[in-house]
Amino acid sequence: MKNLIKKYYEINSEHKVDYEQLYIYHKFISLLNNYKTVTFKDVSEQERVYQLILKCTSFADLSVDTIINRLLETLSIADITIEDLEKLSTDELLEIIFFENTTSTEDTESQEVIAEFVYRNYYCIFCKNKNKYILILLSEDKIETLSFNSLEEIFNDTIDKILLEQRLYGK
Repeated sequence: MKNLIKKYYEINSEHKVDYEQLYIYHKFISLLNNYKTVTFKDVSEQERVYQLILKCTSFADLSVDTIINRLLETLSIADITIEDLEKLSTDELLEIIFFENTTSTEDTESQEVIAEFVYRNYYCIFCKNKNKYILILLSEDKIETLSFNSLEEIFNDTIDKILLEQRLYGK
């Protein structure tokens, strides 16, 4: 393990980004084997889906596996195409990622949008997903997501505190 960690710190930052993207591509290809109904005509279609995955990973605070699985679940629906996904705005694409498809075996009734509002130059979407509450904050240049365990956590300037922490500590 020491040798692996040593090699990691010897790699320059440019190569680290390449390795991260290679890892994401490897996960994509590995998880693709679980979706027999998702087929690609050629490698360029795989590349287009991979680009969508990279776009989602930069905006969504979810694991790479979850993002890939939810995109592939969406593509496994007969009338959804890669072109359909590419036409979606970032917000619409994130909505697909954050809310599982109705083909999922999990209870979809526990997922709902509670409110949409504007807060401090952010367009906000407040959602309930199972027993968690998610606040998606959209501005012109970025998207931030905040997760809460209960409604009480949201009050007492919690949103401002979390946004300040994210700016200070790069979370």
